[in-house]
Amino acid sequence: MSVVTVYRHFRSLSDLMPACTLSFITSVTPMTEAEAVAAFAQLAGPVEKLSKLIREDCACYERGHQWFRVVIRERDVIPELDEMASSAEATLATLVAAALDGTQAPPELHSALCAVIHFPFWRALIAAGLPEAAAPDVMLDLARSLLARHRIA
Repeated sequence: MSVVTVYRHFRSLSDLMPACTLSFITSVTPMTEAEAVAAFAQLAGPVEKLSKLIREDCACYERGHQWFRVVIRERDVIPELDEMASSAEATLATLVAAALDGTQAPPELHSALCAVIHFPFWRALIAAGLPEAAAPDVMLDLARSLLARHRIA
């Protein structure tokens, strides 16, 4: 597609970004908050819930790693990408909180789990040579360790 065609349909970056966001979400199909709550209701305890969340998120990262990299890399330059990244981070925080619901998890545990499950950490594992298929297990091992450290089963 030529640049002229893009400008014909989208007069500004602000007009283009909602279409890009929709394309991104459609391509990676992240777990919604409602889907997570429904899935978590069937699972016992935070470890099983975090396992589900980590596996779902890693599958999204695999499908949309190019999008995620651009969003993270350019978020400081393009306000619309920062909004997209902030929204994704807020959703992750909500999903982690839902996985910890019913526990006495302190805020630092919540923050650490968000960091372990966030795309940049997944990407760092892959960049270090870990196969994509192994990343969820490593992330879950770290999540389990964090839960054990805070005596949450």
